[in-house]
Amino acid sequence: MSLGTAQVNNMNRVKAHKHRKARNRVSYIVLPLVAVVILIGLWELVGHFTNPLFLSSPIAVARAFANILTHRQTVSSLLQSLREMYLGLVLGVTIGFTIGIFIGRFESVNNVASPFVNVLNATPLIVVIPLLVIWTGIGMQARVVFTMLVTTFPMLLNTAAGVRNVHKGYVEVAATLGLSERATLFKVAIPAAVPYVLAGLRSSLSLAIIGMVVGEMEVSSIGVGWLLIQYGDGLQTAFLLALLMITSIFGVLNVTALKIVERTVFKWTTSTR
Repeated sequence: MSLGTAQVNNMNRVKAHKHRKARNRVSYIVLPLVAVVILIGLWELVGHFTNPLFLSSPIAVARAFANILTHRQTVSSLLQSLREMYLGLVLGVTIGFTIGIFIGRFESVNNVASPFVNVLNATPLIVVIPLLVIWTGIGMQARVVFTMLVTTFPMLLNTAAGVRNVHKGYVEVAATLGLSERATLFKVAIPAAVPYVLAGLRSSLSLAIIGMVVGEMEVSSIGVGWLLIQYGDGLQTAFLLALLMITSIFGVLNVTALKIVERTVFKWTTSTR
């Protein structure tokens, strides 16, 4: 009798698990798709009664989207933008991570560097573009450096906060085991700061796109920013919206890639969520 009851309970648990999976599938896949379809339908309806100069229809935007991705010059501009964005991002994240570790771990470094970091972080970085043009010219270097500057501070501040806020118990255990300062840093402080580092990287990924676009709008004759100016001057609303979608796709792909890395390489950071 007890065996039969156990089997029934097991079957109920299996059914409940399947029900939860089906409900999650509806919540995370079906409902968002339905919302997108409804939004596009409303957009198409409103587009029929609105001047195309102010709001192009989804069909017009889709055509512009296809035109951008099939035209050699625009594709070249997009690829150039991606190269500049990722080069500036890698440099900014590397510099921010390195400086953040020293600021977070060593109080003397923090005391010396904090005033400079605070001033630079509070400065609207767009004002340095004329200086970058003077120092590096109007080529790719200025745009890469600007993207680097934009992405450095989120990584720096988050890394420093993560290293600084390592649980004291971990540090005490490391000292008890006789670990050197270097070993404590690499085996205790940095691993404990990974959630902060990932948060900084997430912010840097978003700001990299902004830095890329702003830099190209100010100093470029190619790239996404330059295309935005050309389409805006030509009052090509459909192309502007299509380009907006493309930059949004860049952002979604960046965040998705980071989530995949987080779940595969740093799965222990999400195990308690």
